[in-house]
Amino acid sequence: MRQRRGFTLIELLVVLSLLAVILPMAGGMVYFLIRAQSQSADALRDAMSITQLSHVFRTDVHAARNARLPSDGSPGKGLLLEQGDLRTTEYRAESNGSISRTVRHGKTIERHEHFRLGTNEPTFKLVDGGHEVALLLVPGVRRPSGADGATADAGGIRIGAVVSRDTSLGALPAADAKNGPKAATGGSQPRSQTKP
Repeated sequence: MRQRRGFTLIELLVVLSLLAVILPMAGGMVYFLIRAQSQSADALRDAMSITQLSHVFRTDVHAARNARLPSDGSPGKGLLLEQGDLRTTEYRAESNGSISRTVRHGKTIERHEHFRLGTNEPTFKLVDGGHEVALLLVPGVRRPSGADGATADAGGIRIGAVVSRDTSLGALPAADAKNGPKAATGGSQPRSQTKP
């Protein structure tokens, strides 16, 4: 009796049909993993950029002598900080989903940088009669056409800072600066301790 070599047509058809099911599933899984990794990397980059923006924004507002919203017809989409010595810092929401920061000394641009926001929509507000500046980052979904605007979801990020805080603390005597501005104005008195 002859020994059988090779595969029958039915065995090949079974293997091909199994491969036709398995290969698309494997390809879809690889695509899903690559997409998830890309979204995770984008989210991490956006979070790091917002953290850096928060630090720089608070530092600028604390050092500013005056803050105002630009009067160019785009309310809430920009902020101008006057630092003194003809130095200004301007924040502006860009159409590409970022905030630009431009530091000028007179008419000379000293520094220009961008902070990526992802799908967050920024809005600048003056609070407490202009003594505090708030930057609101509301998560939303960008329109497919690339136009500005977002469908606001619940929540968001609020970055707030007091205007001219560093100047106010610098004007206090050294002993009062440690205790904060309320100690200098007499707003809070230390409690007397009772002996047991």
